[in-house]
Amino acid sequence: MIVSKAEAQSSTDRQSAAIAVFAIICVLLSWATNSYERHLVEMYIPRRETVSGDFDELIEQFFWLCPVPILILFRRIVRITASYAVVFFGILVGRCYYLLKFFFVGVSALPWPFDWAVLFHSIFGRVSVAVFVFWVVIRLIFFLSDVLNGHSGADPNE
Repeated sequence: MIVSKAEAQSSTDRQSAAIAVFAIICVLLSWATNSYERHLVEMYIPRRETVSGDFDELIEQFFWLCPVPILILFRRIVRITASYAVVFFGILVGRCYYLLKFFFVGVSALPWPFDWAVLFHSIFGRVSVAVFVFWVVIRLIFFLSDVLNGHSGADPNE
C-alpha cells in the first residue's frame, strides 16, 4: 500500500492533536486536584484570611493553566506535545499520590510548603509563558518584516 505525503501528514497531525488533548487533560486534572487539595486543607486548618482572594494565588493559578494555550498553539508539533504530555502525566500521577496520601493519613502527610508535583507544575507553567512570549515576538517580527517589505500579508507571492 502506497501512502501519500498528504495522508502521512494528516495521520501525524491527528496523532499530535490526540497527544495535545491528552496533555491538556493532564494539565487540567492536575490543576483541579491541587485546587481540591487546597480546599480540603483550608477546611481542616481554618484561617482568618481567605487564600482564594489573594492576588499572588491568582497569578499562580494563571501560571498553572498557561500550558493549555501552548498545547493548542503547537498541537501539530509532535515533539512539543509529546514532551508536555509526558511531563504533565508525571505531574498528574504525583498530584494523585499526594491527594491519596492526604485522604489516608491526613494533613500531617502533606509536605510543606509544597510538593514536587506543585513545583514542577509551576516551573512548566512559567516555561510555557516564556515559550508563548517567544512565539509572539517571532510572529511579530515576521509580521513587521512583511509590512516593511510591502507585503499585505494576503499573498506572499505578489
